[in-house]
Amino acid sequence: MNANRRDDFVKGVRDVLAHRAGFRCSKPDCRAPTAGPNDDNGKHGSIGIAAHITAAAPGGPRYDPTLSADLRGAVSNGIWLCDNHAREVDRDGKRFTVEILQAWKEHAEGIARAMLGRPISSNALDVAVDVALLRDLYDGIAVVGETNLPEGTKIMVDLRSAGAMEYHAQASGCVTARRIFVGPFMLGESPLPQRWYQIELCAYFNEAWAQPAHVVDMTGFDGAKLGGKLISPLDPDLDESEYAVRAFFECPAPATQLECALGDAEIIAAIGALKESVLRVPGHTHELSSECVGDVVNRFMGAPGLREREGWQAVLAIPGVVEVTYSFWDGQCPGLARWQVIPRSGEVRYRNRSAKQMSWSPDY
Repeated sequence: MNANRRDDFVKGVRDVLAHRAGFRCSKPDCRAPTAGPNDDNGKHGSIGIAAHITAAAPGGPRYDPTLSADLRGAVSNGIWLCDNHAREVDRDGKRFTVEILQAWKEHAEGIARAMLGRPISSNALDVAVDVALLRDLYDGIAVVGETNLPEGTKIMVDLRSAGAMEYHAQASGCVTARRIFVGPFMLGESPLPQRWYQIELCAYFNEAWAQPAHVVDMTGFDGAKLGGKLISPLDPDLDESEYAVRAFFECPAPATQLECALGDAEIIAAIGALKESVLRVPGHTHELSSECVGDVVNRFMGAPGLREREGWQAVLAIPGVVEVTYSFWDGQCPGLARWQVIPRSGEVRYRNRSAKQMSWSPDY
């Protein structure tokens, strides 16, 4: 093999890398624009560099002899950086590892994707988490979902029965390809019953948790680079408090494999069960509604500008859980209230803002 050979990027790779990063440096604490006008009227300039993640030639930073020449010059081996940081990552290959550069690249492309079409004044990419419950082949309950936390972020999940709290389990995991999978949870050797569960997902960014180096680089040692409503200080009374991600959800578990599937009659009957339910709605002085949902909806629809569109409908959301919706017009705008019902336990939850508003009436 020729020791002087360089496997440079093939034609077009530079433009692809620049566009995928939004023409900004991929280093998380830089994100400087890399293209703009120069001093000559009608001309443009660039300080952007298509840098190799693993070096183009032997002896270079992070060189990987197992890569083929084609892969070494491909988009997958490139990262878009400003001139300053392209030089910095090549000067210190031990500090700026392949894992760190790949995490920078994924994060920068995620931000560029999220910012498409958004005003420049919008927040860049606040922490987002969304989860649900699934059954595995042995009827264990697994917490699955998506997040924009960096690849490899360590997380912990607590699972409790909503309200009664009689079941409790805890397990840890990590973010993989923007996905969350933690569990499965069991009640000893038996499946947890079908009902609503409270899920608490946490991620800490202090020394004790020892997040991977590339995660710390992107989030800050104490999570100081994170933002959004899911971020909270562990010691609010201290200026130097570290930060944590804490997200809470209430989700229904699917039915077990041994439980019979719901029939069409049971699905339709869920509408009547919902209408007769009296729900507790946090945020009001008296949280328990004074009327059942059906009466609250009728009262709600008496307001000016509101009228029924398609009315009540019910569909199977997940095994053993029915989603009941009420479709209406609010002036010229369509509205949809969503609830979920577990027919065999009688549990009901509102699932969006319209349903919450239509689930509570004051005790006059």
